[in-house]
Amino acid sequence: MNIYRYQSIFSVQHIGSVLLALVLSMSASLALSQTSAPAASAIHITPKPLNTPYLGTLAVEVDLTDLDRKIMQVRQVMPVTAGPLTLLYPQWLPGTHSPWGQVARLSGLQITADGKPLAWTRDPVDVFAFHLTVPPGVASLNVVFQHLSPVTSASGRVVMTPEIIGLQWNTVVLYPAGHYASAITVKA
Repeated sequence: MNIYRYQSIFSVQHIGSVLLALVLSMSASLALSQTSAPAASAIHITPKPLNTPYLGTLAVEVDLTDLDRKIMQVRQVMPVTAGPLTLLYPQWLPGTHSPWGQVARLSGLQITADGKPLAWTRDPVDVFAFHLTVPPGVASLNVVFQHLSPVTSASGRVVMTPEIIGLQWNTVVLYPAGHYASAITVKA
């Protein structure tokens, strides 16, 4: 092995060029992140859960008739007050030892208030969180989405067949952040 060959690859000039390129790319990334950051009013912070009751009862309806495509159609009515709201998809489930909720199976999320669509954003860090702002005067939200259950055992446990449906409620609910799950009443 020729040690001089390896020393020449990592010359001072080469290391200097690499460091310069690294500094320039980091500066460019920082500049881009500062110019593309959302306005302060658009940033939502997910509230920590507290042991306080939610202001009303969440109503959940699940249509399980699409057996061919194994899609569960979910409709929720959620009482709300005006202001920032974060909806969470269940992440930590009893009997699991890590975040296990399958939020990737949630599809087609639409949130409306008084028949008008509301814009929502997915949290850039916590993919289980969805942020929106409830307009003044709105008392409830209509939340519609689909749960895409596995169609074959190769993609997960099949829970919808003509013979049986194994509905797991944690797969078909979004709930408001800021409350313990035990403090939120749900009517199905």
